[in-house]
Amino acid sequence: MPAFRRTAMDVMDAAGDAELGSEALGRVILKDPALTARVLRIANTVGHNPTGQRILTISKAILLLGADAIRNICLGVSLMESLLQARRHDRVMADLGRSIHAALVARALAVAKREPKAEEVFIAGLLFRVGHVVFWCVSEDEGVALDALVRSGSEDPSAEKAVLGFSLVQLSQALVEEWRLSSLLLDIYRGNTEAVAPECVLAAWRWCRALESGWGAPKVRQELDRLAKWLGWDPATAMAHLGELSREARETAQLFGSQACADSIPVPPSADGGDLFAQIVASGREEGIEVDGADPDENPDRQLECLRSLTALALEGSLPEMFSALVGGLHEGVGLDRVVFCGMEAGDQVQGKLGAGDPEFANRFRFTLRRQMADSLSRALEHGGFVENVLSDPSRRPAILPESLGNLRGTPFLFGVLQLGGRTLGAVYADRGTSGRELSDSVVEGFRHLVQQANFLMARSAKMRSGVASTPPS
Repeated sequence: MPAFRRTAMDVMDAAGDAELGSEALGRVILKDPALTARVLRIANTVGHNPTGQRILTISKAILLLGADAIRNICLGVSLMESLLQARRHDRVMADLGRSIHAALVARALAVAKREPKAEEVFIAGLLFRVGHVVFWCVSEDEGVALDALVRSGSEDPSAEKAVLGFSLVQLSQALVEEWRLSSLLLDIYRGNTEAVAPECVLAAWRWCRALESGWGAPKVRQELDRLAKWLGWDPATAMAHLGELSREARETAQLFGSQACADSIPVPPSADGGDLFAQIVASGREEGIEVDGADPDENPDRQLECLRSLTALALEGSLPEMFSALVGGLHEGVGLDRVVFCGMEAGDQVQGKLGAGDPEFANRFRFTLRRQMADSLSRALEHGGFVENVLSDPSRRPAILPESLGNLRGTPFLFGVLQLGGRTLGAVYADRGTSGRELSDSVVEGFRHLVQQANFLMARSAKMRSGVASTPPS
């Protein structure tokens, strides 16, 4: 693959130049008119350029998007161009699809873990199996023989060594070293995997390989739980983000120039992360996989119905209806006695607007936002996040309430803020003050999940609407 080798080495050397990186990278791209045109096309898409500011030159693309982002686009495009005429087109496109998908997941994990080498992680994820794609691109009789042994598409290093005398992982290591593609990958190949950056790459590839069995497969649920625990997220939130990354990977493959590659990337069967999570939990139960126990007063079907409603209303941009659906879902699905959506009014007044379980309680729920010496609810409204007043857990500090809500002292409650684009829209208060039941871990997680999903769906809806409005002409 001389064309890819030459472009990859030139791009990596230019981007690594501490003094002339941007200028040198621009010269490398401009030497290839086809690469120049493709980079500009991708740089003008919403995913890379959400502001919609028209980019007509490579220098401006590097200035606005950064040398790291342009370097990654160059590697993806040049790799795709080198593989389009591959002899084993099906094998190559499937491996390349996995590589693009894993690269995006790995970078997202790195960002979530605050790993400063997120762009290096992307390259390592993209080129982790470069030996596999190169082999299937150029192989002749050896490829036919190996394909017969591993016809399902699975890996078998012993079969590879029997046919070739070496494994494809060894080929990947040799190419990465010879072409000077990634020091992070060399660390991984040599077993140095304790740090966050290599674990992001390996975790992303485990996830993408698990998906080959289908989104409802038990191993997908196992990998999902593993990733969620590592990130400190609840599984349903992790699933929503991972589903979004699958769709982004398919769009990226199309931009890089291959519909066949895009088609090889498994996207969720539904746009609703909650739907998908429920399917995976159900499949886990069928296979006997342990699923965290729910509170006996919770109604998972009602929670799923709430998620569907939130998704549909977010696509319509119907925020008041979303707040109403969220209140109902928390009351009937999570099993909370009293639920109130409160909004912001003039003079920093916070007033209950919608209620479930006790409508009169919603009318009485009001307080003044305090910006100095603030109570717990005021701080949450200013900065976002949750207040979890779980009094049965001695490790949690009791919340400080506004004076006007003094009658709630001693009541376990949950409070979650709803924001859009950094602006606070309101918050949801919920408790079990009527029945006196404890706030179990499952109830706390259910409350967090629905509020997080509401915030996530509102942000995604706003981004989609902004993207439609700002997409530059082709």
